[in-house]
Amino acid sequence: RPVRNFYAEAWKGRIRSFQTRWETAWKHFDKAYDLAAEAPEDIPELVRQFVLNIWCFDNAIHEAPLSLDKETEIPEAWIPELPEEILEIHPEVRSVIRQRRMSEALLRVHMGQSSDAVEIFQEIIDDPRNAEDDDLPLWHMGLAACEYSLGFPDRAHRAFENAGLAVSACEKTLPRGRSAATLAGMLEHLGEKDEATGWR
Repeated sequence: RPVRNFYAEAWKGRIRSFQTRWETAWKHFDKAYDLAAEAPEDIPELVRQFVLNIWCFDNAIHEAPLSLDKETEIPEAWIPELPEEILEIHPEVRSVIRQRRMSEALLRVHMGQSSDAVEIFQEIIDDPRNAEDDDLPLWHMGLAACEYSLGFPDRAHRAFENAGLAVSACEKTLPRGRSAATLAGMLEHLGEKDEATGWR
């Protein structure tokens, strides 16, 4: 079925993006878009297509620094309130909304809008429904990066500690490895070589 091929290609692109193989990732993402045109327009498949868009955005923003001026305005994210019945029937919709918020936070980090990004990261972290999400360590690391940028190293250190706890609690191999590698890279960048070595 085309839908299987479309999401398989999207995942191939996502994995290449984790490996910082940007060009190869784009090839898979482009193929996924072509195949997605044949997918049925039901909620699960539309959610997967939305996820594909988010993964492409992540690949683009990690591939190269933004050329936008720091004064450039980012449109306020408008996400409609959805009835709980829909979210109960299709919990993947809640997940994709959360990923959309994470992408906005990442964009604001790259544009130097750390205060705005802190609000988004904190909002996502504070939601009890996200307590066991695979991306929880990344949200804490995003918060830590913002706190350092704003001149609050003690808060940043606490956020890194929380990120480490979240990595240790993660049971899935790929998310755990990705988060541990990201944490190691951030700590090494900050001169915390011993801690970074432990996570590596």
